Amino acid sequence: MSWTWNDTDPIEQIEDLAADTLLDFVLRLAETGDEEGYFSREIEMNLVWREADAQVAFAKKGRETEEISKRLYAVRAHVYDAHYLVGTRQGVEAAKKIQDAIRTLYGIEP
Repeated sequence: MSWTWNDTDPIEQIEDLAADTLLDFVLRLAETGDEEGYFSREIEMNLVWREADAQVAFAKKGRETEEISKRLYAVRAHVYDAHYLVGTRQGVEAAKKIQDAIRTLYGIEP
């Protein structure tokens, strides 16, 4: 489902940290160039943060292995950094941080 507040840059719903969800987000981040686009990406970034934070909360309850918990904390740190970069209108750098989050989450070496 897409939300929109303008006609040029819809806001995509982000409900998980699946690779395809995050890769689609990376593409939108890297292509963002105007204020309307960054406003949309900030809202989406909040949704990514919510998902990353929820996964850490789940891990805190002891429902994940230690290795997975470490990855989830690292993913949340990458998302935090990306969130800051979106706020400073650095879409390409934010996209790189989300790529780091994907690699960390899925145990992929750079």
